[in-house]
Amino acid sequence: MIIRNDDVSFDSNVEHVKTFCEICDKHGFKIIHAITPIGATHNIDSSWNNDLIVSRGGCHTLGDNKELLEYLQKRSDLFGTHGLFHSHKPSKMHQQLSKVILESWGLKPTYAILPFNEESPEYTDEVWGLKVLGKSERLEDYLEKMPKANELPTEDIVYLHEWRFGPGSWYHWENLDRTLERIKNGLRCDN
Repeated sequence: MIIRNDDVSFDSNVEHVKTFCEICDKHGFKIIHAITPIGATHNIDSSWNNDLIVSRGGCHTLGDNKELLEYLQKRSDLFGTHGLFHSHKPSKMHQQLSKVILESWGLKPTYAILPFNEESPEYTDEVWGLKVLGKSERLEDYLEKMPKANELPTEDIVYLHEWRFGPGSWYHWENLDRTLERIKNGLRCDN
C-alpha cells in the first residue's frame, strides 16, 4: 500500500511532514506527496469556488518554504501535482505548469492528483506524462475510533492529510502509528 499525502504546500509544517515520513518509513509504506506549488492549502474550504480559493491561498510558493523543499529533495518519495492553486478540477494546463514548477525544484512528479479527492472527465489515465490518480480511500477513516477502525484499506493507494495530525490537531501521531502497524500486520496476513 502507498500513502498519498495531500495538500503539501507553502503552509506545510516541515516538522509535521518529517514526523509523517518517519512513521511511514518505520512501517515500510511508500509515500506520494501531492504538491500544490502556489498558495496555502490548509485553511481552504472545499465549498469555496475557485476564485475564492486562489485569492485566499495567497501567492507564496512551496519554494518559499526552503526547509521543507530541501527535506523533500533529499527523500526518495514519489511526487504528484495537486493542482497549481489547489482549486477544484484544475485544468490540464494548470497541471502542466505545476509539473514544470516541481521539476524546476528538483522534484520529479509522476502523478496528477486532483485536489479535494475529486475526479474530472477532462482527465483520463494520463495527463502531460503523469499517471492520473482518481478518488481513493481516506486513511483517516481507518484510525482508531473512526468508522473503519477494524477494517483494512482495499485500495493500493490511500490518501491522508499529514497537516491534520499533531498537538492541537484533529488526529494524533500515536494513532497513525498504531493504525499503520495494524494495517501492516493485517496486510502481511493477507499475503
